[in-house]
Amino acid sequence: MKRLYIAILLATLCLSAVTAFQERFVPIQNKVDLDETARFNLTITNNDQVDHTYRLSLSVDQTTNWLLSPNSLRVQAGSSRTTTVSLRPKAGTQAGSYFTQIQIEGEGEQRSIAAPISLGQGGQRQFVPNVGMTMSNEENVDPREPFPVSFEFHNRNQRDLDNLTLTVDSELFTDETTFNLDGLERKGQNIFFTLNDTTQPDNYTINANIFVDQADNPITSYSSQFNIVRYNDISIDQTTEEGWFRTTYNVTFHNDGNVERTYQYNVSAAWFERLFLSSPQDHTLTTTNGDTVKQWTVTLSPMSQQTVTYERNYQGLALTAFIIIVAIIAYFIFRSPVVAHKEGKIVKNPNGADKLRVRVYLRNRSGKEVYNVSVTDKLPSILEYDDFDDVGYISPTTVRKKRKGETTVHWDIDKLDSLEERILVYESTPRLEVLGDVDLPSVKVQFENENGRVSVYESWTTSAGSDDEFLEQK
Repeated sequence: MKRLYIAILLATLCLSAVTAFQERFVPIQNKVDLDETARFNLTITNNDQVDHTYRLSLSVDQTTNWLLSPNSLRVQAGSSRTTTVSLRPKAGTQAGSYFTQIQIEGEGEQRSIAAPISLGQGGQRQFVPNVGMTMSNEENVDPREPFPVSFEFHNRNQRDLDNLTLTVDSELFTDETTFNLDGLERKGQNIFFTLNDTTQPDNYTINANIFVDQADNPITSYSSQFNIVRYNDISIDQTTEEGWFRTTYNVTFHNDGNVERTYQYNVSAAWFERLFLSSPQDHTLTTTNGDTVKQWTVTLSPMSQQTVTYERNYQGLALTAFIIIVAIIAYFIFRSPVVAHKEGKIVKNPNGADKLRVRVYLRNRSGKEVYNVSVTDKLPSILEYDDFDDVGYISPTTVRKKRKGETTVHWDIDKLDSLEERILVYESTPRLEVLGDVDLPSVKVQFENENGRVSVYESWTTSAGSDDEFLEQK
């Protein structure tokens, strides 16, 4: 089996040898001036049984300096064909020694042939440094990240080159470095640049030049472009200051991006909370996702900051509640322990004149006893006091009529226990015809506490009767 594989391999190699093409490359004139064309004889032998077209080309870095002609050659089956290949230097190609590589592609194969050229200057065949350079970089660049730029250098001469200087400059950075190249050496180098985080988004150009022996003019130049991308980065810091029923919020917004940014800051608050939320900055009341919020709009340039200040101030509410509580406590502390309430009621009499029955409700609402309680009431001159004696009611101690027609009714009570109530009642008859209500003056109560301190309480005035009641003539 192994022998079979070897036989097949040998047969394949023989077949390839039969179908492969052969080339022969001989220089005609390869020492030329800048305005001349280098010429070579190229002979291709087609060993295949069909005609083939063979394509000629240069590598990418060599097309910057040379024009190749022709670009294809058709050779009939089993024959050879010879043509003149010319390499003409482009405008700007510098003098020097070049080892140009010509690619031949045909019959599924690709081969490279060397075309050495000595390119002089002004008819002189002196040595001139010739260095090829390519530069590559990312097209879209984030200024927050290191920016790498890659270089590849090619010494097209066999002579070593020392003291080469590479200068790289852009609107955003500059750099200078020195290096050496051996004869025909290819060398790569990466340079990392640090950009400013606030670099504005835009297109920028990189220019690279190679100088030899501190010459004023570069021997090789290359340019490339890149784009600074946009990015937004907002950070928020918040501090609070606590006070007496007041909290102050300081919210600082930092724009760490490289473009201007508008930010909307929302504070959610119910209608009651909004009554106590204020800010010295302009803000609006809006609805977001069904919630009513107070909204501040902040516009920040790159690498700038702005602070929004607002506070929740419940001092007014707390002060109001405190005053109410103090008032309630003061009311219970300083209120009169004894109160009196007076009311009048019409009593119908089918056999005579209607009467006015007056009740005085007396109450000790404190938790302690009071002593020497004296209750004094007055009847206006329009009313005449009538004796009234009924079980459960206390009769007046004295009744005194004054010259002006008023009548003073007086009760004396030795003591009122805690929370004790008494009802004082008397009746009166109108002296004249009365139409409407009768105003009843207030009743006064004088009493002493357990320490002998005398206090006086006076009730509100009241009225009795109506337009169709209490109308009678004595």
